[in-house]
Amino acid sequence: MKIISILAKTVEKKMKRLHQSVTLCAFILACGAGASAVTAAESGATAKAARAKDAVCTACHNESWPTPVLSIYQTKMGNKADPRTPSCQDCHGRSDTHLKSPVNTVDVYFGAIKPAALPSDTWPKTPSTAEARNGACLACHDKDSKRTHWKGGAHQVGDVACTSCHQIHTAHDKVRDKKTQPEVCFACHQEQRADIGKISHHPIGEGKVQTS
Repeated sequence: MKIISILAKTVEKKMKRLHQSVTLCAFILACGAGASAVTAAESGATAKAARAKDAVCTACHNESWPTPVLSIYQTKMGNKADPRTPSCQDCHGRSDTHLKSPVNTVDVYFGAIKPAALPSDTWPKTPSTAEARNGACLACHDKDSKRTHWKGGAHQVGDVACTSCHQIHTAHDKVRDKKTQPEVCFACHQEQRADIGKISHHPIGEGKVQTS
């Protein structure tokens, strides 16, 4: 009987510990769920505020606009739940004169091709300087370690703009895809295009070379 009593007490202690562990786990899970709910709510509020800010521009530049500008929302640049995501005006400037009259260009114009449906007198003729365009990009991307070779490099010295190569308002930026990157580079680098056809060459055409 004494042995049975000892066993009963041992089982009771283990059951109490198990109950405490289960209770603790439930508490942790509840806290996690609560934190997730708060995070989701904050993300939702951030996204709503960001869309409201963009609405100043997308009221006109919407799904009926001749060029697919809304495709940016399919990219990281358009992830409105991320507080780091820029608004239209973060890149193009406040553009007060453009808002008053569409004939006036935005503060930073990146040089998009005029859609055939729009009259020439409503379309900016000259893109902003490469310095101004790159300044809009580097306001954020200069903090990225991948840009370490930009300053003083051939592209910066040659007044090449980031958007001369990169496409922003598209879900597929050809420069960021190693299969399509060479065709963008070869638009300027004609000598290198010829070199990859030689017997001894860098395997660019085989998709084995990609810039960072």
